[in-house]
Amino acid sequence: FFSRNRYDLWELVEVLCDLVIALLPCNCPIMLAIDDTLVRRSGSHVWSKGVYRDAVRSSHQHTQKGFGHRWLVLTILVKMPLTSRYWALPVMAMLYNSSKVDKKHKRHHVAKTQLIQKMLIRLTQRFADRQFIVLGDGGIATHELAVWCWKHKEQLTLVGRLRGDANLYNTAARKSKSGRIPLKGRKLPKPQTLIESGQRREKAVINGKERTFIHDSGLWYNARTKDRRTVSIRWVGVVEDSTPRPARRKKGDPETKSPKAVKHHYFFITDPAADPKRIIELYEHRWSIEVTFAEARQWLGLETTREWCEKSVQRMVPMQLGLFSLVSVMWVKLLEASKDKRSNNEDPDKLQGDPGQLHGTPCYGKTQASFADALFAVRRACWPSQLSHHLKRRCESSKTRSAFQYLMEHLATAA
Repeated sequence: FFSRNRYDLWELVEVLCDLVIALLPCNCPIMLAIDDTLVRRSGSHVWSKGVYRDAVRSSHQHTQKGFGHRWLVLTILVKMPLTSRYWALPVMAMLYNSSKVDKKHKRHHVAKTQLIQKMLIRLTQRFADRQFIVLGDGGIATHELAVWCWKHKEQLTLVGRLRGDANLYNTAARKSKSGRIPLKGRKLPKPQTLIESGQRREKAVINGKERTFIHDSGLWYNARTKDRRTVSIRWVGVVEDSTPRPARRKKGDPETKSPKAVKHHYFFITDPAADPKRIIELYEHRWSIEVTFAEARQWLGLETTREWCEKSVQRMVPMQLGLFSLVSVMWVKLLEASKDKRSNNEDPDKLQGDPGQLHGTPCYGKTQASFADALFAVRRACWPSQLSHHLKRRCESSKTRSAFQYLMEHLATAA
């Protein structure tokens, strides 16, 4: 199925995008979260294997590298029922190879920004009447991608991290009628300089937490990009209110060691008229994609498969991540069907159970649904019809039916 069958993954991507976007309101922009993740692989015969930084096992002081494949994943943020947070539902995944791997296999190297642009072009062309808000961290929301999103600002708005020493400028003015307009005007103070000065600070409650921040707008310029263009942005600097913590003293170090400096956070958006509080709210939704990666590893077996040939490598991870979205969509449909039956005073199918049931433990009482609850509900709905074609006849008696419900309850939970 993965190594020999002939089919186009992009056709499956289009179907999955239609299913996921159908869950969203028609008059609201679609929020996209993009990030990369390392799927660890070992073995000398694994196709296109490389050495990459393992973000899960690394920290600011220590970098851990691992063998495997690096995937760029595009997800759509959906507000799911029975929970207060957004779920990041994967719809596209593309393999990103480092320049060393491409040079070893004598292939043309494709940059990360170009792969992201390819995915966004596919999505914007299929949904030409919708607007999209792209969320990414510092490795995704680069200056090059910001310039590209500014060119397509009718559909795309980029939100990402900004360096504290970013080069910001005023809008340039024409000096004479015959001369050309300069690329940038007077240089503005750096964000870290403004936030350390303690001026122009504002306070607001954002997502239930009080934040202290400053904001400003300007032209972002980066001389390292190829086109060397500027992009108009609005940036926000969030003040870290916690006091500096003293650094850990190692054996043999003097006790009078200077404490670690407080690290502030900076974000930007390619819409200069955006509300600064809205920028912080949008970027906080980006964390949902990290939860998706963790749950895909825990419940869908990501990194546990052993494919090694080219077609299997290109297909396995997108299929597993697409299954995450498919299960989530099926769960929403089951909840809607159960709600309709209750409103019409119909008896629900007892063999399928309640799709809104939350499964906690004596030590952990759940108040919001997770992907494990969605997977459990989909299993309960799909397995009875697959176990036997004459299941309803065999479960006519109350004892047999209750025993079967008990069996399905534990099988769907443990599988």
